[in-house]
Order: sequence, then C-alpha cells, then structure tokens
Amino acid sequence: YEATAEKSLSNEKLTSLLEETPFASLLPYELYDYESSIYYNKGALSIALEVIPLCGLDPEAFAGFINLINEKLPDESIIHFLMVSTNDINSQLKQFEDYRSKFGGVYSELAKKRTEYISAKNESSVLKTERYVLKNFKLYIDITIDPALGEEKLIEIRQSICGVLGGVGAGFRNLDPVALSKLVR
Repeated sequence: YEATAEKSLSNEKLTSLLEETPFASLLPYELYDYESSIYYNKGALSIALEVIPLCGLDPEAFAGFINLINEKLPDESIIHFLMVSTNDINSQLKQFEDYRSKFGGVYSELAKKRTEYISAKNESSVLKTERYVLKNFKLYIDITIDPALGEEKLIEIRQSICGVLGGVGAGFRNLDPVALSKLVR
C-alpha cells in the first residue's frame, strides 16, 4: 500500500496490511545486541540512528557528510534515509517549559502560558489565514553491511557518522528495538 497526498493510510487499511504482513516480517532482524547497538539480520548487519534534522547546514559540512558516506561505506552496503513528521509536538513543548521553569517566577509562568497557547493553536492552525501547524521532524538512518565485513567495520562506520553529526550539532541516538517498534506503530 502506498500513501500519497491524496490518500492516507486509515486504521482499517493499516489493520488489513498488518494482517496480510505480520509485524515481525516488517522488522526482519533476528537479534539485537544492546551493548554494540547492532541488528543481526538475515544475511546482514545493521545499525539504526534517529537524528534531529538540521536546517541551514552549510555546504562544507554537507560535503563532509557525503564524503564520509562515499569513503566509509563499503561497496554493496545499503543506507536508508527516512524523514518522518508528526503533529505531535508535546514532548518538545514540555522540554521547552521544563527548561524555562527551572528559573522560576515569571519565567515559569511565561513558559507555561506559551506552551498552552502553542498547543491550543496547533490543534487547528497557528495562522488565522491558512492551515499551518507545527511539525515534529525526525530523520532515521539505517546502514546495512555484509556480515563478512564484521561488527568492527559497522561500529567504525557508526562512530564516523556520529562524529560528523555531533560536529555539526545534530542530536542523535541509536535506535533500539523498542524505539523502532514505536516508530512503526
């Protein structure tokens, strides 16, 4: 089933899809090692990262990331990029409010009022003249290699990618099976 702008995946169609394709077959890993954060798949090794996307990345940093992919990824490896957005901004609003509330007094009160206002406005639109809602964007990166290359090679690739992401200020984390199952729910 392919979702497009004209049609979205309804609960009924999702249920039908999951009945035809069991959930386990959508996640074809056989084992996940929590210590190394490596997925052991059928005939492959994988890592998965959740990245907070950056806006306005300068061309030099972008070129560095592309060079890293070209230089570090072995031939025959696979890299997937998946950008997801939702209207659920509650966790970001809570982080905003919690951080500012630490200062107490007027800061706490202003943070609470601002999060309530944004949350209420985001239900319909932040603008009066057109439909505009705030989004929570996440980027997911999955890298898969041949198991013959070994876990050390995959760990080296992840360290290099995480180094570049950290160097440009992108927040990231390893995507374990619990987080992965939340992504596809």
